[in-house]
Amino acid sequence: MEKALKLYQETNQKLKAFYLVMFLHGWDSSTEAPHDAMEYRSKQLGVLSEMYYRISTDPAYEQAIETLYQNKDQLDSVLSHEVVERRKEIVKTKKIPVEEYVKYQELMTQAYQVYVDAKRSSNYELYKPYLLKVIDFKKKYLQWVKTSDMKGYNIFLDEFESGFSIAEYDLFFNTLKERLVPFAKAVSKLKSNYNKSFTKKSFSVDKQRIFANYLRDVFCFDPNRTVVKESEHPFTTNNGTSDVRITTHYHADNLQSAIFSAIHEMGHGLYELQVSKELDDTMSGSGASMAMHESQSRMMENMIGRSDVFWQRHYPKLLELFP
Repeated sequence: MEKALKLYQETNQKLKAFYLVMFLHGWDSSTEAPHDAMEYRSKQLGVLSEMYYRISTDPAYEQAIETLYQNKDQLDSVLSHEVVERRKEIVKTKKIPVEEYVKYQELMTQAYQVYVDAKRSSNYELYKPYLLKVIDFKKKYLQWVKTSDMKGYNIFLDEFESGFSIAEYDLFFNTLKERLVPFAKAVSKLKSNYNKSFTKKSFSVDKQRIFANYLRDVFCFDPNRTVVKESEHPFTTNNGTSDVRITTHYHADNLQSAIFSAIHEMGHGLYELQVSKELDDTMSGSGASMAMHESQSRMMENMIGRSDVFWQRHYPKLLELFP
């Protein structure tokens, strides 16, 4: 088993190196790459993606994983979990034809800039052919990876939240529907006393950036381990616990948007920053699941960022910038 473990660890280091390059490629594409660079960059990503695919599906690596899997009870809990997840991952990846895998990675790079252009010009037809190609790949993916126990949309649901299927989500959302719909209808009938005139004003984007930096200090978003930039749609990404990156988007006619998106993404980022550094080189070294991640971002945004006590403390700063 020692030989298998050595090969497994060495291969993982190679895969992590490729991940870093693709991580930086994705970040740069979303934040500051030139508008016309995407087609050329997509070809370079295609080369990297094929190399990543072939390393991650190499028979020797697969055999090492299988050996460790058969002896997982002898491994520590972190490594045992990782081997189980790696095995599940490689089984799926091998079912995707390599040329399709590469084409999809290239497509997603090209599609992003088209999405940005289409959104800014309110031109769905511009993005439509790319979206249809994405949907086509996803449909084929479901056919490639399906098993007797896992089919259709349940495959995607399981990838976002392991162990959950349409049955569990139907039960969950039906419960929400029973309780929240009557509540929402009742609230919508109430007369609002809030002054919403500010929603029709224009707010300096430069001043919004100042307030976003202020919030960064408020939430102790460590500048030595984080980066904050702008993108068309806010997101969070990371490479371990010492490189956590978020974006926001400023609207001159919507002051609230950037404030709450920044708090939301910092919620994601703070979750990643608090993962044990010892887990950086493992598959446990990130958020436990999509639900856990969203629970943290929503807690920061909705329970803290939208609370009265929060604004009692920080509204004066906002007024300094926007009297």
